[in-house]
Amino acid sequence: MKHASAVLGIAAMHRLLGTSLLLLAVSFAFAQTGDERPATKAPSPPPIPVKAKANSRKVQTFDMAELEKKTFFLTFPPNERATVRVTSEMDTDIDLYLDDLEGAELANDVGEPKDCEIAFTPLKTKIYRVSLINVGPGPNRCKFEHSGSEADIDFGRIVELKPMDIEENKQKDIDCKWEAGQLVYIGVGAEKASDVDVHVFGTDDKEIRKDEQYCKDSTVTFRIPKTGNYRVEVRNLGPGTNRCIVKHTESKAGSTEPRTKDTKKVIQ
Repeated sequence: MKHASAVLGIAAMHRLLGTSLLLLAVSFAFAQTGDERPATKAPSPPPIPVKAKANSRKVQTFDMAELEKKTFFLTFPPNERATVRVTSEMDTDIDLYLDDLEGAELANDVGEPKDCEIAFTPLKTKIYRVSLINVGPGPNRCKFEHSGSEADIDFGRIVELKPMDIEENKQKDIDCKWEAGQLVYIGVGAEKASDVDVHVFGTDDKEIRKDEQYCKDSTVTFRIPKTGNYRVEVRNLGPGTNRCIVKHTESKAGSTEPRTKDTKKVIQ
């Protein structure tokens, strides 16, 4: 009986060894073909440094034309109540928006009153993009105050293009080349009260950012996801022709002359 048990034990060991060799061979074959290799992730970009401007003002008063937008980049102490407030002299509709640097909206006060306010408690130190728009009708004089500090952001060298006249339902296309990880700024200021929007298309020609708020000025900020060519579309929805000035982070390949395009088929 002991001899039979020994023989059975040896046979079981042979079967186990054979199975192990077979599994090893299969695993090696998969490794050779690459079917089991895990996908590699691109490293996350470094965090954006937060630096406050010297002599940052917490209160400003300025005149705003109808459909004018003003944009500020602010930072607030973490775990403390943060406030952004606008009070106006005239009875026009003032809208207030709080976004992050990538353009994601975090809060707003877009009722019809001439005064507005956003209050929140940030959990960590970061940079916020704050925009106020005078929807009108007519101009207004606004007092803008906040509990934070203006942020000093490195958008690289900012270039200003020649003023461009854009007819109603037309657009100007601007070609740029930016590098991955680069922090980019695009700003458009228009002379008249017509609705001017900005749309940014990436290396695969898909829209990646936009500012289509109802106003004559636009601001887009974001970090470039992939090195390559980008197209910036400045659209004038009207009414009427408008003269626009475009500023943007310098393109590595320079900016081409803006191209005119009919937007009637683009805009729904």
